[in-house]
Formats: sequence, structure tokens, C-alpha cells
Amino acid sequence: MMNDLLGTPFVKLLEGSMSKKAGRYLRSMRLKKSIRFSHRLPHDDPLDLRILQKLLSFELNERPTVEEGLVLTLVEYFKGVAKKDTIYELSKRALCSTCHQAGIRV
Repeated sequence: MMNDLLGTPFVKLLEGSMSKKAGRYLRSMRLKKSIRFSHRLPHDDPLDLRILQKLLSFELNERPTVEEGLVLTLVEYFKGVAKKDTIYELSKRALCSTCHQAGIRV
């Protein structure tokens, strides 16, 4: 199912972290294009799908740390909940230092 959603991984991405057997397997796979998570799971929350897509990324440097995932979730939550700019600005200021420490630009 991961290959159906994410497509076939580029072997060069995984070369340093896989065995010879895994490399042979990946090279023998049919090439598949990735499918947007929102097309496969249309009724799920877009925020959840974005976070899931990052967590399942083949590229290790694209996967968020736990801290980044939590900050990302909180920032997006407050953006969605904010009915007035003041609420959004307050939540943004409250999370700003945490985001800065995690290296996430808000």
C-alpha cells in the first residue's frame, strides 16, 4: 500500500540504508507514480493527511521529528480554530519560540 500512495522510491535515495537484497527488490519493481493522499482518502482531514505523508516519506530528512510533528499540528490547529485574527496572533506568539527551536517557520 505504501508504494501505491508514495510511488516507487528512487533507489538512489535509499542506497545508503538498504541491503543488497532490498536493492535488488526495489530495482525489480514496476515504476509507480505517487497518488495524492487526498484522492485516496477524500474524507479525512487534510492536516492529518499532510502529517501522515511527511511521516511516511521515503526520504529520511523529510520526516519530521516528534517535536516538529507536535508543533506542526498545534500551529495548523490554531489556524483552523481561529475565528479572529487576535486569537490566531496570540496562538502564533505562544508557539513562536517552540517553532523557532524546532526549526519550523510559521
